[in-house]
Amino acid sequence: MAITMCRSAGYSSTLRFYEVLDRNGSVQDPASGTRLSPSSPGYRQAVLSAPNLLSVAGSRLSAADGKVASFSFQVTGGKLFAPVLMVQDTQQTFFSYGAANSDGLSHFDGIGPNAYGI
Repeated sequence: MAITMCRSAGYSSTLRFYEVLDRNGSVQDPASGTRLSPSSPGYRQAVLSAPNLLSVAGSRLSAADGKVASFSFQVTGGKLFAPVLMVQDTQQTFFSYGAANSDGLSHFDGIGPNAYGI
């Protein structure tokens, strides 16, 4: 997977990816094995657990403010992944599925083919 990232924000952040089971963003809770939807209690904790976060080399993406950075890493084919943004300065986490966010809002916006703004 090849990604180009540009940051225009005062806060430092890291973009990661997590495995989803379907296009609705369901994940498997590693503790119970149950399927959780983005609005389910425990969803955020399940997403941020090691079994669900993509952890291949190069898959933690960050760029300096006002800079563009390119990244490339290998992923297993046939799986679905969703992005999650972790903001270090505020300790906030923004999920690509609005129902998972603490404010219930979508913070990822498609701005073109395979291009997103956050």
